[in-house]
Amino acid sequence: MPSNKAAPVIDFSNFLSGESDKVQQCAEEIRSACQKEGFFQIVNHPITLELQKRTFAQQKKFFSLPIEQKLQLDKAQNDYNRGYERVGGQQFEVGTVESKEGFYVARDLPLDDPAVLNKKFGHGPNLW
Repeated sequence: MPSNKAAPVIDFSNFLSGESDKVQQCAEEIRSACQKEGFFQIVNHPITLELQKRTFAQQKKFFSLPIEQKLQLDKAQNDYNRGYERVGGQQFEVGTVESKEGFYVARDLPLDDPAVLNKKFGHGPNLW
């Protein structure tokens, strides 16, 4: 059933301000949106429209590739939670399968970074 509910809009300039109370407020807004709606829209961030368009174009190219090519970057080949995740790669509830695929990236860290050496979750090099 379609919803007529609009996505929550979160002002990211609060996070970027560096002021701890505003950073905390922004984090709480994101947390709340994730828990209640499952999605949100960020405004007042530093990512240019041009970069957004280029990113979407590259995503479209990648996800159009045959599964065999995408699996060459399977995130199961590393401990950093980086790379491609196939449809059904996550299961949040018994008896259900996620019907999405994804490609996980974050700050690209070298193997000698202290967070990587300490095996901090989600910290490491990206798969390209």
